Amino acid sequence: MTRLFRNMVDIKKEYEWFNVNGTNIQFLKEPMLNTTTDTSDVMRQEINDIILTILGAFAQKEREEIRLRQ
Repeated sequence: MTRLFRNMVDIKKEYEWFNVNGTNIQFLKEPMLNTTTDTSDVMRQEINDIILTILGAFAQKEREEIRLRQ
């Protein structure tokens, strides 16, 4: 997932775009974020948002650290 997205804004925007356009995403390391499962469950959607936020924060921090090392 960190290869697909670089910051929190990108993660939420792109993930929502895939959901709206009916594209199924399957993550091997984060299967709870797969879009092939039932999306009518409100609790699951909220948990997905929380997980996306946390993973986005880590991806963004990692990207900033890579820039500092360069």
